[in-house]
Amino acid sequence: MNILEYKQMLHDEFAREAEVSASSIESEFMNYIIQMFNDNEEIFDLNICWLNMIGQFKRKIMIDGFAYDEADKSYIFYCTKYDFSEELATITNTEIITYCRNMEAFIDNALSRYIQNNTEYSSYANAVAEDFYRRFQNGDVQRFKFYVITNCILSDAVKTIKHNTISGKTVEVVIWDIERMYNSDNSAREKEPISIDVKKYCKGKGLPCIKAYGNENMDYTAYLAIIPGTMLSDIYEEYGSRLLEGNVRSFLSASGKVNKGIKETILKCPQYFFTYNNGIATTATNIEIENSEDGLVITKMDNLQIINGGQTTASLTNAKINYKNDARLNEISVAMKLTVINSDNTNEMIEKISRYANSQNKVSDADFFSNSPFHIRFEQLSKSILAPAVNGNQYQTTWFYERARGAYKQEQMKMTKSAREKFLLRNPKSQLITKTDLAKYLNSYYCLPHMVSKGAQKNMKAFAEKIVDITKNSDDMINEYFFKQSVSLAIMHKELDRGVKNSDWFPEGSGYKANIVTYTISKLFFILKNEYRDRSINFEKIWNKQTLYPELKRQLLDLAEITFGFITDPKRNYQNVTEWCKMEECWKRMQALEINLNNEFVNTLISIEEEMEKKKDAKKEQKENNNIKAEILVVELGPEYWQRLLQKAKERRIVNMIEEADVNCAINMEKRLPNTVQAKRILAFRKKCSEEGIDIENI
Repeated sequence: MNILEYKQMLHDEFAREAEVSASSIESEFMNYIIQMFNDNEEIFDLNICWLNMIGQFKRKIMIDGFAYDEADKSYIFYCTKYDFSEELATITNTEIITYCRNMEAFIDNALSRYIQNNTEYSSYANAVAEDFYRRFQNGDVQRFKFYVITNCILSDAVKTIKHNTISGKTVEVVIWDIERMYNSDNSAREKEPISIDVKKYCKGKGLPCIKAYGNENMDYTAYLAIIPGTMLSDIYEEYGSRLLEGNVRSFLSASGKVNKGIKETILKCPQYFFTYNNGIATTATNIEIENSEDGLVITKMDNLQIINGGQTTASLTNAKINYKNDARLNEISVAMKLTVINSDNTNEMIEKISRYANSQNKVSDADFFSNSPFHIRFEQLSKSILAPAVNGNQYQTTWFYERARGAYKQEQMKMTKSAREKFLLRNPKSQLITKTDLAKYLNSYYCLPHMVSKGAQKNMKAFAEKIVDITKNSDDMINEYFFKQSVSLAIMHKELDRGVKNSDWFPEGSGYKANIVTYTISKLFFILKNEYRDRSINFEKIWNKQTLYPELKRQLLDLAEITFGFITDPKRNYQNVTEWCKMEECWKRMQALEINLNNEFVNTLISIEEEMEKKKDAKKEQKENNNIKAEILVVELGPEYWQRLLQKAKERRIVNMIEEADVNCAINMEKRLPNTVQAKRILAFRKKCSEEGIDIENI
């Protein structure tokens, strides 16, 4: 598939989605970008906010959306250009400069409060301008990022685009054109590469290092270096949170004890920073090294990621910005462990390094949840369970669960047009569920709307903690019934989202739709769990019809109107509605709100015993399936595999007598197959070996 075919494929996809959702192609384009940026960690939680007005001095103000990145305190604005032609149109330097001026006009007019004074107080644009103004005045904005996003192709005449500082803050201009999207999708949405010219930050010299371990024939090579505080802060100032992509603590609060201690060392005794601080752990996919008078020096690092030490890095940069000359970064040195990954399994290696790296803050298992068995099981269920044929169709469909980033798009990019059409019939885009989608659907059901409102990343962490807690004793609950219930919740979210958008009471252009949907669903289940404990929603009916039954849909829309009035109530505790919805206090007040459910809906509720019986049967069936799968996997791996694994475990002295006896059963399976209990213990031993660093896939 070439770029033009890719553009046409996306346009067809947006047109289909716009028809289903009763929205516009431009809106679906932005929804696609939001998901792409979430997937490849370009920007988390991008928000849509269409604003086009004339500001002070007749300057045109235009933004299509915004985001705030806590990791590097950057405020992000973006504008989009959608081209409807069937050819590859170009976007020029002149157009890009115009978009940047329009975004700069938003900043100036928000800081002067012109936007706030000339837009409806309750409007979303007013709230966005006020949020930006508040953050800027509080010193929480250190830099700006201007994104221009288009399905055109960047003109060859455009080289490097620079923008002057705004209110003393640096501005980074980023262009995402159709070619960049194509390359991102074509590479399974790998993170955007970073290539650092070390000499640029080291006065023309390289970074002295020593080779500590490994060689090119191993999975990795390790180096030790001492990186100047100025260099670390400079590269962070240039690349921002992109350097922290692998760091699960990127979004820890800057008010934590560790950060206060780091700041105190920077300002009071910078010469002791090297001794007091644990340093940083980093990874790279490639480095260039030269010999110098001082020995080995690193001159280039590709795809650098700070796996541990994000707080240290951000604190140095913030001190430099906030305390100027008082922050003597030229006196600071930071210990750096650099792991150059030679393996194809880069992401897996980074996850393991991040998990086991010495950390300054406790990291829970939930932080690594995205690669957990839960997602693997849910993906297996999504492939094996077909949704009923509805709307007169003579074929069944699947609800495609995207466990791996970009998998849904990757499947299609390998296909011919006719094969892609068949794929979409079986796996319609409207039935795609991503990991962040699932976290949103289920946390609304678990009555955590304030967590859902905090955005994809923070909500995923809360969801992980919930699932880890639910499955800690048994994972049999992740079964067919759980899958169908989850899909029913997805249907509930999608149909309520459309219903709210098309309601007379919902203001066009409001950015509170997502908050209304999650709070409405959570409130409904809160009422059911507290006032109708003996009854439940009929999830099986939703699954069989693949749509909400009328009584439930009416109830949700009635409740949504009440929710909208509640979150926008002038008596709320916080002026910014979006921020108010993130607070637990908001949810507590919503819980206390007395609401009577419609009798027509209440009459459709089924007995809770009926639902519990279905869950019990599904759990029992899943347990039997798990037992069978365990026995099959042990046999499929074969005696020679288990012999090699046992030998590796003995070499590392990580096997006990009971485990050795179990594995010997697998080694001697030709005489007698291991029973179910033994098979599960053998696989538990295999998992233990993996956790101890043995490559269980390639032994």
